[in-house]
This record gives sequence, C-alpha cells and structure tokens, in this order.
Amino acid sequence: MKLRQIISIAALTGALLWGGVSSQSLLEWNVILISWDGAQRAHLEELREHGVLPNLEALAAAGAALPMEIRGHATDTKAGHAEMLSGYGPQVTGIFSNRYYQAIPEGLTIFERLKARFGQQSSTVAIAGKRSNIIEILENALAEIDLALIRSAHAALNGPVMLRALRSLKDRAFFAFFHFSDPDHAGHTYGENSQEYSEAITLCDLWLGRIVATLQELGIFDKTLIYVTTDHGFDEGRKTHSNAPEIWLVTNDPAVASPEEGIALQGDIVPTILERLGFELGALEPSLPGRSLLKKAVGASRP
Repeated sequence: MKLRQIISIAALTGALLWGGVSSQSLLEWNVILISWDGAQRAHLEELREHGVLPNLEALAAAGAALPMEIRGHATDTKAGHAEMLSGYGPQVTGIFSNRYYQAIPEGLTIFERLKARFGQQSSTVAIAGKRSNIIEILENALAEIDLALIRSAHAALNGPVMLRALRSLKDRAFFAFFHFSDPDHAGHTYGENSQEYSEAITLCDLWLGRIVATLQELGIFDKTLIYVTTDHGFDEGRKTHSNAPEIWLVTNDPAVASPEEGIALQGDIVPTILERLGFELGALEPSLPGRSLLKKAVGASRP
C-alpha cells in the first residue's frame, strides 16, 4: 500500500506562518469531515434505535441528525466524495460516476479554498481508505493538503494515523477529511442486511469515539466541529449501490438544522462548512448550487 505524504506529521507541527494573512483571518473552528463510505441511512437508523452507535448518538444530541439525498449524479464513491468535498455536481466537476470522471477542477475543493484564504495559518489533512477512488478526484488539490494518506486500508490501519495527526495539530487550526471504507467493503462482500455490514458501521462508531476522546484529551473538542456523513447509501438487501440516494448527516454543530422546506442535499454540506468558517458564500465562484444548513442562513426553498 503506497503512502503519499505531502509533508510529515512532524513537519506540520513546526510549519512556519507566511503569506500576509492577518491574525483576524485565523480560523475560529477546527473542522473534521468524516465519511462512513456506503453507510445506508435506513440501516444506520436501525442501529441507532438498537443503541449500538453511542458515539454517533452523542454527536447528534449535541447538534443535529439530518436525512439527506443525492441528486444529479451516480450513487458511488467518486461522485459522492467529489460533491462532499467541493459542493459541486458533475456539471462543474466532471465527475458523474466511478467510470466517468476527472479530477475536481483546480481551486474548488475545501482544502484549496482554505489555503487560498488562510494560507499556512490553517492545516489541511486527508486520510482515506480507498486509494484510486479518492486520489483520482483529488489530484489537483493534493498540493494544498498538508498531510495526505490515501491508500486502500481499513479502519484498523488508518484510524491510528488519524489520531496521531490530531495530536500533531493540537496547536493549529485545521480542516481534516477522514474516510472509513469499511461499510462499503462489507456491503459489497456480504450484502446490506448482513451482520458484517452492521459490524462495519459499529466499527466506524468506535473510531468516532476515539477521535472525540483524542480531541478531549488535547483540550480542543469544544472548538472542533465534526460532520459525519456518507458518500452514498446501499441497495436494500443487496451487494450494490446502483440506486442508493438516501444519505444522512450527523454533527455536533448546534447551528445546523434541517431546512424548513424540502430535504437537505449532499451539495449542502460544503456551503454549511464554508459559512461556518467565515466564507461569504455569495462571493464564491462558481456559485455553489447548495445552501447552508446553518439556522441563521436563509436560502431559497427547494421542493
């Protein structure tokens, strides 16, 4: 398994500030965006009802748990993560599915927007458990990711690296993307209704708890917003996700709420995070099609 590391974790902690960014431009929040690849919404809700996802439940109690939908692209890894990390659908990104794709165009990912605005006063991290599906869409953004570990690996291998990365970042503002491939692999191998699929989702919850515990240990949990979601759902009772648009978002962000009209969409995640980090959404080019889910935000109604 090949490791791509833009700079080392040790170098992250000692990186010098540069580039004319004023102290007023510092990030107010740390943000961790977590993907539980292929975790079906209905299956997740069943596990929550059975009380076997205590860490996700605690996150929801502090913030919100929202149903979401995918519209406009295939329900697969490349297309889902492209919208999750840029806020744009395939008409802008060129990523329609795992088969029909290109790299997200330069400058459009959260990583690049943060670096363009905050420079080295913000750190960016991407740790993912699928090499080709993730690295191929992030090719243009890799130069703006301070620590990138994108390899085909389960939680047992990538989880400890996530915790080490957090410890290295305790004194710096950061955005981290953590991706767990386990539910998707279990679903394709054993099927959505299998015990193995349930166990893969509960494993993700275990690592969520470890991430939270590490943030608490470092004294930065209270200034870290965590958004947990998925790239796509899973076909009921099958080993595929050909038509699986029902997804979800769970967060400890108390400012997040379901839209007053319509259902939240996958494309609403990026506007929510960027507005939380102080971006003026109307000034972004090209315009983001989604809306912020922050309670104070007023967006156009959506059927």
